Amino acid sequence: MLLACAMVLTVGAVVEAIATSRNALLIGRLIVGFGIGGVSTTVPVYIAEIAPWSIRGRLVFVYYLFLTGAEFVASVVDGILSPYKKTGWRFMFGLAALPSVIMSVGCLWLPESPSWLVSRGACEHAREVLVRIRGTAKVDEELQAIQTVCKEQESYDKSNNEGDSEGDPGEISAQLRRGTGKNSGVIPGRFYEMLNTSSTRKALLVGCMLVSMQDLSGINLILFYCATILQMSGVQGDRQALWLAVVIYFGNFTFPFVGLYLVEKVGRRKLLLGSLAGVTVCMFLCGGAFYMAKQHDAAITLNERAISNISNNCPATGYCLDCLGVQENCGFCYAKDSSNNPLYGSCVPINVSSNDNTAAFGRCSRKDHSVTWSYQACPYKYAWLATLALVLYIAAFGLGMGPLPWTINSEIYPLWARSSGHGFSTAVKWSTNLVLSMTFLSLTEWITSFGAFWLYGGISLLESPSWLVSQGACEHAREVLVRIRGTSDVNEELQAVKSVCKEQESYDNKSRFYEMLTTSSTRKALLVGCMLVSMQDLSGINLILSYCATILQMSGVQGDQAAFWLAVVIYFGNFTFPFVGLYLVEKVGRRKLLLGSLAGVTVCLFLCGGAFYMAKQHDAAITFNERAISNISNNCPATGYCLDCLGVQENCGFWYGKDSSNNPIYGSCVPINVSSSDNTAAFGRCSRKDHSVTWSYQACPYKYAWLATLALVLYIIAVGLGMGPLPWTINSEIYPLWARSTGYGFATAVKWSTNLVLSTTFLSLTEWITSFGAFWLYGGISLLGWFNNCPATGFCLDCLGVQENCGFCYAKDSSNNPIYGSCVPIHVSFSDNTAAFGRCSRNDHSVTWSYQACPYKHAWLATLALVLYIAAFGLGMGPLPWTINSEIYPLWARSTGYGFATAVKWSTYLVLSMTFLSLTEWITSFGAFWLYGGISLLGWLFFFAYLPETKNKSPEELEHLFS
Repeated sequence: MLLACAMVLTVGAVVEAIATSRNALLIGRLIVGFGIGGVSTTVPVYIAEIAPWSIRGRLVFVYYLFLTGAEFVASVVDGILSPYKKTGWRFMFGLAALPSVIMSVGCLWLPESPSWLVSRGACEHAREVLVRIRGTAKVDEELQAIQTVCKEQESYDKSNNEGDSEGDPGEISAQLRRGTGKNSGVIPGRFYEMLNTSSTRKALLVGCMLVSMQDLSGINLILFYCATILQMSGVQGDRQALWLAVVIYFGNFTFPFVGLYLVEKVGRRKLLLGSLAGVTVCMFLCGGAFYMAKQHDAAITLNERAISNISNNCPATGYCLDCLGVQENCGFCYAKDSSNNPLYGSCVPINVSSNDNTAAFGRCSRKDHSVTWSYQACPYKYAWLATLALVLYIAAFGLGMGPLPWTINSEIYPLWARSSGHGFSTAVKWSTNLVLSMTFLSLTEWITSFGAFWLYGGISLLESPSWLVSQGACEHAREVLVRIRGTSDVNEELQAVKSVCKEQESYDNKSRFYEMLTTSSTRKALLVGCMLVSMQDLSGINLILSYCATILQMSGVQGDQAAFWLAVVIYFGNFTFPFVGLYLVEKVGRRKLLLGSLAGVTVCLFLCGGAFYMAKQHDAAITFNERAISNISNNCPATGYCLDCLGVQENCGFWYGKDSSNNPIYGSCVPINVSSSDNTAAFGRCSRKDHSVTWSYQACPYKYAWLATLALVLYIIAVGLGMGPLPWTINSEIYPLWARSTGYGFATAVKWSTNLVLSTTFLSLTEWITSFGAFWLYGGISLLGWFNNCPATGFCLDCLGVQENCGFCYAKDSSNNPIYGSCVPIHVSFSDNTAAFGRCSRNDHSVTWSYQACPYKHAWLATLALVLYIAAFGLGMGPLPWTINSEIYPLWARSTGYGFATAVKWSTYLVLSMTFLSLTEWITSFGAFWLYGGISLLGWLFFFAYLPETKNKSPEELEHLFS
């Protein structure tokens, strides 16, 4: 079935891609619809039948994660292909064949479900499948359970063919075993039996309501019309709306991971109701955003003079929404007042003969920068509110309402009714989807945009009573354990739970935190938990992530865009490498993984510091003074190095040439032309289009900039492996049961307090350092001239690092090395931070202007270092402190211990964030990274000595972990 569905999806995607007419495209969509219907009916049931009982909920949850991940990838592809209007849509449809082809190949290795094989009499084959997918030969008990259920189903089917079936199927099968079943000759169908049986009738009602509520709460409308809704809220431009939609799709993909974590901890019922409550609130909030947009709609107050041969059916009075909403071929032309509010609005026909949908006549038909033309969205002040509401909606939906209907639908039906029940509820879901998708845009016209969102919010509110979802809890603890463990051999674990709970009762009337401090084992656990979450921040992760682009530019990466996208790579590593840690955490153990992660973090921080140290040692010298323009004051240093030029003065850039080995020569520090938008040099070689020289105002030309990038990459890898997740994992394990919630809560409070202190201190110190060590960016600048405080000697770092208003203007030799560098003030009157005078103030392609980073050859090293750092951090140091903190406290101290550790963590974060930039000034960039590397090394030694392994520890062992 899955293979057939994959082939159908492939054929449908190909038909869509090669379609030459609307009808052909509709045929392709219809074929894809059949494939999607088959997959959504089959896959959750298949997963539920082959999954171990203990993790069945999470595995069905993963099905939804793949759905949202595919939607996110599709949105990115659409964003990339959107500029290619003639052929881009074909690739958008055609690329959908790729995953279906991969699915077709994968299906060749998928086994049939054991339940299906047993029902066909292939018990030995079913046993082979169980051994294969479980990885163990001990499957006889599970196979016996499947055979028992299948025998009952077979007896039930036989009873249906021979007689009446009133009552519960379990009772009927029991009657059959006793030989007392009825025989009336009626042959009802499986679906009729579901409706005729009380338990399955209720299950079917709940299942259908669940999947219907997915659509009735508006998710597919939000996703299908995401870019359109954003434009309706006031977002201007196709590309901006598309990329904002990508953010929404990314949230739709990521937030279910939180639900995946919570589904077995919180339970289906609570998570679903909480998610639906959040969805309801966000729907009303989104409707409120559109309502405010309606109240602040721009008025039509001006009539353009029409051209005689162009028919004008656009309204001459009213508001922007009347112009864009009623007539599809009209656009809104308007000016802006001093507060950026729209005024002098007019409604003008679109020039249908142009490719870019310009105005047919009037002000907006000419290149008049004093007016703005909009044919997709009205200019609303509150467009951001709708975007925020959509993001919050996606977050709330992803936590429960997205995946849980599939999870619950795979569990609530008995085996004999599972396929029919799941199939019928899937049909209801897609039927609801079809109706809503076809009526949404019409609904926004009938009852306005905000009315539509309020309607869906009201539906979500009406359908949230608790009777919708069965509790799913058994009466006794033993029954619960049997259900979640998948085996009846739970007496030992039940006894351990009882013992721990009795111990917890003895602490119920005492101060948990005081008891933790006065008890040796929990005191040690609390120390370890707080150290774990504090070390997350002290190892520099939040500083790396918060100032990632800045650090990369400090290491020599040239240009905002390059630094930004390299930072995106770092963030992507921070997201992906913890998955490796997730794989290793139960195989390697917490202790080994954490120590390995922290060792990697330490090495990477020292490596990153080494990259900055080498950059300092190879800083380009200022050896050339540009001839300043009389009305531009040049405060950029005339001697020194590039770092003196870029580091001391922010409005100076470094200009340099390059010798045959690409080393910088003839460097000069020149002011940035602040009147330009591209931060060119104010004067000198780099102010002209002189390709023989290079201008840098962001980074000095370092050979070893790649080293810092390498160190950051290694750092991210090390953090992701252990230091990111493991503190949380270990914190959840090291406390005894009675102290677990307290200990974990205290550790969490410590973490966020550390973070708070670091963040607050950081901003204050950067202001203090700026006044102490640098000139103010636009201090003493007037419209008639600029004061040039940029250093005349030194290096590029002196130019960019010391003066905030200086840039570095330089040429390049034959080997692309910076030469003829000069430190020049930035032209503050221009928005593109060009040089105030000199070479870089002119369109001279022989020189290069830089006001943010000095020209380093090896800027990639810092990026690589950051990526490796994020990988190392994400593997362990990111998640494990939280995990360990949730384990090391006894139950009575868990919340207090975790709270205190959290406070320590955020306090540490606060201190580090407030001191990082100051620290780079005091002990240089490489010194700061080496310092954090040394702290990480000390942390590694501490954990090696005091942190026990919590993997596979029983509750009783965790209770006495530090005893």
